[in-house]
Amino acid sequence: FLQPADKPFIPMMGLNDKVTRGFKHPQIAHLICPVSWLEDFDQDPKFRQKLADGTRIPHPHDWPLLLFDEVTFDITNLFASFLRDEMLVRAWHMVFQGSSSVDGRTLSKATKHGNALHHGMKSVTVNALAYIATLV
Repeated sequence: FLQPADKPFIPMMGLNDKVTRGFKHPQIAHLICPVSWLEDFDQDPKFRQKLADGTRIPHPHDWPLLLFDEVTFDITNLFASFLRDEMLVRAWHMVFQGSSSVDGRTLSKATKHGNALHHGMKSVTVNALAYIATLV
């Protein structure tokens, strides 16, 4: 639901299929790869395999690419594209404005409010951003 229609995940991820999740899925692996490892990830199939088989493990302080807009990403200026990834923004819209704001329908025709309203979330906080990032 959050992935852009023009960039479907191939192979599709099954709801009950854990074999195609995380670093074992080529597109997901790219998104969750730490930005400091992107060059190795993009150029070295052996490095990608180490991530997939768990012999290379990111640390909590390694920020994944999904937190950044990949188009404007610049390793020398991380905060220029921080929290601007398309799926991350779509997830924010879903939580704070409802699912109809994600699929292109106008808010005036929305029939359901976002979860934020139901849980009393009135502003974007660090905790809300962390929650949204886990949805993606």
